Amino acid sequence: MTIGIWAILGGLCSPAIAQDFDDLEDFEFDEPADPPEKPKDDDEKTSSEEEEEPAPEPPIDDDEILDDEEILDFEDEEGPEIDLLEDDPDEQVEGDDDTEATFRDTLSRSERLAPDAAIQEWEAYLEKYPKTLYRQQIEEQIELLFDRLYAEGRESPEEEGGVVDAMRQEIEFSQGLLLDNINPRTRLQLALTFGPPTYLDLTADFEAALSRRFSLHGGVRRRFSGFGIEFGPRYALVKSAKTDTLVTVSFDTRLTINPLYPSFRPVLGFGQKLGDSFQFQLQVGSDLDLRQVDGVELQARVTGGAQVQWAASDRVSVFAETFLLFKPQPADGSFEGGLFSFNVVSVGLTFFPAVNAKNPDERNVEAKIGGSVPVAQRYYRYYLGSLNGQFNYFL
Repeated sequence: MTIGIWAILGGLCSPAIAQDFDDLEDFEFDEPADPPEKPKDDDEKTSSEEEEEPAPEPPIDDDEILDDEEILDFEDEEGPEIDLLEDDPDEQVEGDDDTEATFRDTLSRSERLAPDAAIQEWEAYLEKYPKTLYRQQIEEQIELLFDRLYAEGRESPEEEGGVVDAMRQEIEFSQGLLLDNINPRTRLQLALTFGPPTYLDLTADFEAALSRRFSLHGGVRRRFSGFGIEFGPRYALVKSAKTDTLVTVSFDTRLTINPLYPSFRPVLGFGQKLGDSFQFQLQVGSDLDLRQVDGVELQARVTGGAQVQWAASDRVSVFAETFLLFKPQPADGSFEGGLFSFNVVSVGLTFFPAVNAKNPDERNVEAKIGGSVPVAQRYYRYYLGSLNGQFNYFL
């Protein structure tokens, strides 16, 4: 039985064994598919798998792409052009109360001023902007200006190696022909006045500026009250190169020779330049005489005047001037009393000759010539007019 079963199985298998294997070359086997991954537990996920995949970028519209020229010419539609290379000078710095433009404008303006006017400009700036970030630079600038103000000299910008007096940082203002000087400066003055028949006035005066605003002077001069020696201080309450303004007080002591008596002469003067061509000045003061008349007696006269000057050219100016003198006069003897008055009007020319060949633009010399005539005078009959010449040399 068993042998028969094995015989049947052998006959069935023999055709399969004897089959040709060449046909297997044309048979295509399908590659088995990857088995599905078994989902991992939360604890088995790696850190890289925890990161979310980035969202796909939206497509770029070709119309929104700017070419190179459009990028360079980019301008904000609602504001001015944006400068990417420089800071906006008007942009206010955080923690500050001024701007770079304000500081630069003040710096530029102060460079054109005299040292004391520039110091006032910076002090006003610090008072207006106490939180400025430029405080250190400003304080250093003020120190340099004080050094220039009180230094004995500085290098000349026109002449290499030259030395110019620091007091020469000045306002150029006209000297009065018959009026007092209201501009404290170091100068030498010589003057001659001749009036027929016998009136002669000789003036020699030297003034030394101890600072830009303060000076002392002394000399000899014949005024209408007589020949005498006079000296005293001058102080400029205001001397601004920014506004070209002068306000000056002086207090001279005078000793008249014949007759011999002392006098005191306080004077207040105001001067203003309007541009480069026109200037004017006003003065008011008093002559206080101590005379021996039945004892020591104080006699007071009111004095003053005005001058206007117009520059016809850089070297020649035309001026007109008036000098006023008043004194209340009591009725005594031959005098009827009333107001004693002596008033003079002068006209003339001012010259600024070029005397320095190395620097022809220098104006250190001022020369005046003019004529004077009396007007509306009372009780003074010995003056009929005069020819006047004046020479000022500024050191």
